[in-house]
Amino acid sequence: MKIASLYLALTGTLAIMAAPALGQAPSAGAAKNVSRTTKAVNYRRAGAVKIDFQGTELMQQANGEAKVQNKGSRTEIEAKFLGLDEATKFGLEYLTYVLWAVSPGGRAVNLGEVVLKNGAGEVKAISDMQTFGMIVTAEPYFAVTQPGNTVVLENVFGPGTLGKVENIDASYELLGRGIYSSSNTKIENAIFGIDRKTPLELFEARNSVRIAHIALADRYASSTLNKAVQQLKNAEDVYARKSDKKAVIAAAREVVETAEEARVMAVKQKAEEDAQAKIAADKKAAEDREAKARADAIAEAQRRQEAEQARQQAEAAKADALRMQQEAQRAAEEAARQRAEAEKPRTRPPRIEPPLKRSSAPPKPKPKRRAKPPPKPKPKKLSFAPSSSTNSIPFCKLATPLAASSSTCRTCSLTPAATHSSLAPAKNLPKFPASFSLILASLSKSKATRTA
Repeated sequence: MKIASLYLALTGTLAIMAAPALGQAPSAGAAKNVSRTTKAVNYRRAGAVKIDFQGTELMQQANGEAKVQNKGSRTEIEAKFLGLDEATKFGLEYLTYVLWAVSPGGRAVNLGEVVLKNGAGEVKAISDMQTFGMIVTAEPYFAVTQPGNTVVLENVFGPGTLGKVENIDASYELLGRGIYSSSNTKIENAIFGIDRKTPLELFEARNSVRIAHIALADRYASSTLNKAVQQLKNAEDVYARKSDKKAVIAAAREVVETAEEARVMAVKQKAEEDAQAKIAADKKAAEDREAKARADAIAEAQRRQEAEQARQQAEAAKADALRMQQEAQRAAEEAARQRAEAEKPRTRPPRIEPPLKRSSAPPKPKPKRRAKPPPKPKPKKLSFAPSSSTNSIPFCKLATPLAASSSTCRTCSLTPAATHSSLAPAKNLPKFPASFSLILASLSKSKATRTA
């Protein structure tokens, strides 16, 4: 029997230790935290006050009351509850109930576990808080440090209470549904094993180690988690040896506290890592955006430069085309002009003189004509007189000697016989010797030869 009990205990422990290898992970949507608001009371000067509890939409039949008494530096709470169902109603990961005090600033403090017996439970607690509200939630084990989103009871104020206390709203954060569940591990085997008579505290110990694995405590708080695993083995051994129930409960509660410490450390480390990763990602994203902005600016500048170059090239091409067109037009006009000039008649058109402009100035006086000089005396004509000598050559009346061999006068082109012979011999004309006449005749002959 002892061996069988030990086997059952080890089965539950191995199931929990195998949980991380199976890749448990809460669903992303279920793990999100949620906000909730409750009423808070200032108990500083209230003395002893009775506070009622009312069931929420999750457990409407539940109710309870609490006596709260301020003792100066501390506040004592005695609470009793009725009509509570088993916590496993909300999932096999939920094993118990916890009473919480919530400050107006949203800080939640675990006041103690509500251990059920036939649907009823009670809690006695002491808190250093003076102003707070109270709620009851379903939890996987007693040592949780943050309430989950399974609020079954919350404090309410009757007419007699409102006159004694100050009513304050308190907002707080709740862990999302599914944070304690596993995606691919059967919780029933991991927590309850085969022996359903195992004490609740040992179930909670197994559950706490399983949840620490889900929170990645093996990565972020491995030493603390290993300690909790070893403590769980010891608690299982204590239970297997049929030791005193108080010893089993004490050993199991020690496991829960260590496992919760590992879970909180893992959650904190992971949050810091996620924050650093987010900072790094944001920094990288900012650098990427800056680099992209620089690249876009460079690309835009290059695009504008290329566009400007293209515009200038287009304008230059347009100017060249226009210039070539104008040159072609001028060439065509010049060719047409030349053709027209070639087709025009050779005669020049009469020149049209521009009309003389009339001057407004008075006309200039005409210059006086000079008197004509007296006519010069005409030279006296020499008359021709033939020489009486046989060797003489007749002379023209203009005193031009005649060639001996010519019958024509070199001056008057008349034959001496026709003209000069009729002339009367002049008086007092000089008579040339015959030798002089021969010289003149020789000169006339040589001149006639050159002319011919």
